[in-house]
Amino acid sequence: MPADRRQPEITYVVHFRTSRGAGGVLHETARAELLAATGNLPVSLVGEHPARNRLRVRVPAGCEPDLLQLMPRLGYTEALVQVTRHPGAGLGVEHRPPRKVERWLVGAYRRGDDLEIHELIWRADEQARLARSPHSRPFKVRIDGEIELSLGRRRHRRLSCCDAMVMLNLARVDAGALVVDPFAGIGGIALEARRMGLQCLSGDIALALAPGLREVSGGLAAIWDAAALPLSDACADAVVTEPPYEEQLQADVAAAMPEMARILKPCAYAVVLMQEELADDTLQAAASAGLTSCGQHPIRRAGGLMARVMVLQHRR
Repeated sequence: MPADRRQPEITYVVHFRTSRGAGGVLHETARAELLAATGNLPVSLVGEHPARNRLRVRVPAGCEPDLLQLMPRLGYTEALVQVTRHPGAGLGVEHRPPRKVERWLVGAYRRGDDLEIHELIWRADEQARLARSPHSRPFKVRIDGEIELSLGRRRHRRLSCCDAMVMLNLARVDAGALVVDPFAGIGGIALEARRMGLQCLSGDIALALAPGLREVSGGLAAIWDAAALPLSDACADAVVTEPPYEEQLQADVAAAMPEMARILKPCAYAVVLMQEELADDTLQAAASAGLTSCGQHPIRRAGGLMARVMVLQHRR
């Protein structure tokens, strides 16, 4: 047997989420997040299966630890399976029925003349995700001068931790970077940013949210008007935010776009999540402020609401 046929080939199957942890994960958005997050890794796409919400990638020898380290930062990725293919080693191996851990194929299987070994090497920590869910974690609000813990419908806005991670990854920032969230709500973006090793300066116009925002952001919080941010020019490595969806507030959202552009460093990204029906108006306001669209990706929110995450760049 030729020597090159004896060399194993290693690839990785990335399994995206289906419906758990987000409002129904769309393959194109999960794919965009993965490619943005792996921008510093020499990752090549080997195969793609949108109907099954998965794709296969290859990394050079020695880069597997970097790939594994990246996995917990991904909001829409649920599992990573290592596939080791041994060319010619499947001869004489009995065919076996597929064995799965949940929906992930594992075990040793014959593929023609080859032998493939599938090993689940990482899976998302669902208990930790649920603990960070806005439906689960109490948030401090000030009501009539008293600080109370708020849950459920009394919350200002509820951005899932999975969606927040997707937005932060699309911003393409490295650990230690400063992210600004001008419409912070209950601080979901700040919470995930800190977990990912980022600094997040969060602010909102609602004074009642101040105690909770200070807590989730580690003290980097403010009460401000997003259309007049008390920040210096070109201070932010990224802006990541979900503005309010109410139609009567869209003039305020449009007024905040020039401020987002002003505080961004050259060539940095602003990632904005907006309800689909309002996204085109938001995009137009961003363009008027000098923010160029670099990509738009759909996101399903709770209750069947469709939203669009827009990746914008200020190219000075």
